[in-house]
Amino acid sequence: MGSLHGLAPTLHSGEARAWSLVGEPVRSREEVIRVELELWLGEELGDDFQVVSPIRSRALVEIREGATVAQLLAALASDHPLFAKRVFDLEMGSLRSDLVLLKNERLVARSRIAGETLAQGDRIRVVPVYAGG
Repeated sequence: MGSLHGLAPTLHSGEARAWSLVGEPVRSREEVIRVELELWLGEELGDDFQVVSPIRSRALVEIREGATVAQLLAALASDHPLFAKRVFDLEMGSLRSDLVLLKNERLVARSRIAGETLAQGDRIRVVPVYAGG
């Protein structure tokens, strides 16, 4: 598997932003899947993400079939410094400790993010951990 770093932002359907792989050996469109990414960050991420509310943004992402959640997050972190600072630590190769990740509304254990494969239509949601009563 090659690196997923180097995603180029493109507008998709006028609804949300999408990325297409650049420099990846993708022979046909059948090798690309679409995944929806939703974050608790709002306008801070910039124009590459659709702002749904002041505290929520989303993007439609096109990525190579067979990619993992960690590869997706690493690719976004390498292209978006704020994403790297607030969501995915590139040096550690992991999700920030104050966040949780849901795939299709199911919590993904931190230990499984690196091996969790993405499929067409998956919804990835990254939210902060809240505690209290």
